Amino acid sequence: MNAPTTPHVFDVSAQDFDARVLQKSHELPVLGDFWAAWCAPCRMLTPVLVRLTQRYGGKFLLAKVDTDAERELAARYGIRGLPTVKVFRNGEAVDEFVGVQPEATIRQLIERYLPRASEAPLQQAAAAHAAGEITEAVEILRHALLSAPSEDALKLKLAELHLEQSSVEEARTLLAGLSAQAKGQSTGRALQARTDFALTAAAAPSVTELEQSIARDANNL
Repeated sequence: MNAPTTPHVFDVSAQDFDARVLQKSHELPVLGDFWAAWCAPCRMLTPVLVRLTQRYGGKFLLAKVDTDAERELAARYGIRGLPTVKVFRNGEAVDEFVGVQPEATIRQLIERYLPRASEAPLQQAAAAHAAGEITEAVEILRHALLSAPSEDALKLKLAELHLEQSSVEEARTLLAGLSAQAKGQSTGRALQARTDFALTAAAAPSVTELEQSIARDANNL
């Protein structure tokens, strides 16, 4: 069953797949729906996918691939069962499901790859940082946190910049406000270790004091 063509739902071929799916997936998620006219489950799934594109209002795109007409694309992506829906993000297929799935399951899959509120300010801050404007990068992230105070990605990046500026207390406050999940991930653990080390170093005796201690007792390990 052909889906209605809209700005968010469209048919693709091997000729325009790279431009309309892979390149576009750098901006937002694109679902590639691999289907065939003879496939009864495909006819069941299509209305669900179309309905979701309407509900999400353009936050993701639905690209329809007729596998009978586009055998090259089907082979390229290893399609062995229909319908197969692949999620494309940043130029690659990053997830998929095969067969008809409950709408709630499909929604969960879509939301996993929707652009987050933190993406734009993180990119802006990264550009400012790369240009040597670390103060500007900090202000961008601070402002973004006012609108999205629960975004762990913003807190992690801002904590990293604070550590780079030796603003250890600010970094510690941000890391303390992370979700349990973010604290347990490698980035969170690494930043916490850096913060703990910086706090320990700040409380340690000065170089002069240490040199004086060694002068008094050369065997003081």
